[in-house]
Amino acid sequence: MAFFRTHYDELRKLLLWEPRGHKDLFGAVITEAADQRADIGVFFMTSAGYLATCVHSAIGVVVAGLETGFIQPAHDNGTVVLETPGGLLSIMPEYAGGRLVGVGLQMQPAFVYSQETPVTRSSGETLVCSIVHCGVFFALVDVAQIGLRVTPEGWKELVAVGVDVLDEANRSVEVVHPLDPANNRLHLILLYEEIDDRHARDIVINPSGGVDRSPCGAGTGALVTLRFVQSKLNLNQDYQVEGIIGTRFSGQVLQPANMESFPGAAPLVRGKAFVTGMHRFILDEDDALGSGFLLT
Repeated sequence: MAFFRTHYDELRKLLLWEPRGHKDLFGAVITEAADQRADIGVFFMTSAGYLATCVHSAIGVVVAGLETGFIQPAHDNGTVVLETPGGLLSIMPEYAGGRLVGVGLQMQPAFVYSQETPVTRSSGETLVCSIVHCGVFFALVDVAQIGLRVTPEGWKELVAVGVDVLDEANRSVEVVHPLDPANNRLHLILLYEEIDDRHARDIVINPSGGVDRSPCGAGTGALVTLRFVQSKLNLNQDYQVEGIIGTRFSGQVLQPANMESFPGAAPLVRGKAFVTGMHRFILDEDDALGSGFLLT
């Protein structure tokens, strides 16, 4: 990933920036695995940079690999093991009638850093956030506090609120991973609306206002971990998380897993992905836009 960042970053821009992509697009780069336990290596990239791991992108990689044949699992139970800069990911394909209908991904343990942390917005309004680490630090906010709902029609207002709260939280709230002092920032905010005790809608937003079109795999893990710690979800009980465009992931807690003094859990996230095409991208040497642009 570091080598690609140094020598091939123009390729990331070419693929993910406009006019071929957009500011919220994710990508994955496939490599040989260095770890003999893994089937393939992969790292992830966005229009803004690189990610050591990404659950929804990993789901897409495995589905594309199994459907087109560039992944051939070597494990008896069909599990696909990805080696990422963030560690190994074990992904279990799920079949019905001979067709691949989804995958399940067992995540590294997550933990609740704080169940209730007040954050004062730039408007002066104070909201209560929950802070959960699931791969990265998330701020989770129930939008009932501000009278909003998570709907496609309201996404621009949700993004404005999310960016504001995330920015203010990073100014006023100190977070430090107990085993990794450099991991000391809230990376994402998850705004959610409770539909019932087993179903929520969410939108996940990054500091620049980028929106995850999926329900967010790590965000789903964070949300089920929070509900488990709050005694609102039992072990192995499914919880449906619906994203801003209506697609769904399901999550469950496999077992409790504390991180030093912080309560936590080992989550499993299930989702679907579909192959939509095979693409050839071209860069004309006379194209004035070069490798692309972003309107932010």
